[in-house]
Amino acid sequence: MRQLDSHGDTIVEVLLAILVVSTILGGAFVSARRSQTGIRGTQERVEALKVAEAQIERIRAIAKSSASSTLYANPVTFCIDTGNTKQAATLRTLATENFANTTWHPAGCNSQPAGGVTYYTVTQRTAADNTFTVYTRWDGVGGSGRQEVQLSVRMDP
Repeated sequence: MRQLDSHGDTIVEVLLAILVVSTILGGAFVSARRSQTGIRGTQERVEALKVAEAQIERIRAIAKSSASSTLYANPVTFCIDTGNTKQAATLRTLATENFANTTWHPAGCNSQPAGGVTYYTVTQRTAADNTFTVYTRWDGVGGSGRQEVQLSVRMDP
């Protein structure tokens, strides 16, 4: 009787090889996706800082102008729109924030840079020392919830 030589792979060996390759590719995909989400989150934070810096520059421009008295008058919670006009706004806790409420966030104070994310800016003045704190908020990438950056500047009338 002649012995059969086994040349080639059995179906089990092929399936195991496919499983190993699939596991490696799946891990690489998950790792790349997390990295991409982190990069996008960083981009959003940088854009938010730019929006907050622009708000501080508007505050400085008004402080140096003849309309500086309006900056130090009520309301102490406000935003400066793109036309350098002070508009009343409401600063809520981040958990109870409602970006769609135009009473809290006047439309002229919202910013949507090239990334497609809408940033909502509210400034609060601490009357005791004239510190202006700019809060810039947005809905984070990938369902990460609401995000916020704060910048503060002190100016004397």
